[in-house]
Amino acid sequence: MFVQKYIIRPPLTDSEWNETRILLKRYRNEFDDATCFPSFEKELEHLEEIYNGNTIHLLIAIDKTTDSIIGCVGLHQLTEDIAEMRRLYVMPGHRRHQLGRLLTEKSIGLAEEKGYHHLYLDTMHEMKAAQQLYLALGFSVIDPYKNQDPAKLICYQKVLNQKL
Repeated sequence: MFVQKYIIRPPLTDSEWNETRILLKRYRNEFDDATCFPSFEKELEHLEEIYNGNTIHLLIAIDKTTDSIIGCVGLHQLTEDIAEMRRLYVMPGHRRHQLGRLLTEKSIGLAEEKGYHHLYLDTMHEMKAAQQLYLALGFSVIDPYKNQDPAKLICYQKVLNQKL
């Protein structure tokens, strides 16, 4: 089963942060759209500082058979009650193995653990498989929550279960 083949966790070493940086560059090159990447270069330069805090996190997917990073997802705080999932990416050769679902589920769990009430995200219209995944996991379409252009992006939210 796919759960046993992958490890999902934050990057731990300089090498993993650098490998994640390369993965994110592949992501940008595959989906080169200025709407999704307005401050991407700055983000890549300061990846460790940006994604290694109390209100922003990065998870990577490691293939246990090759010990390589093949996917990632970021989570950051928009407000005290709302987190945003971003930068969900799985390398093309590893898609259709439920890894995007696993990364999304881990993000949902992390957002719940951190006490958020809602999880927001946006995705491009072309990303039909991602849209199907979000709907299957209980996300619903919402109006843009930042300065997103609805002609280019679709926004989603999930109401999170609160752990007592």
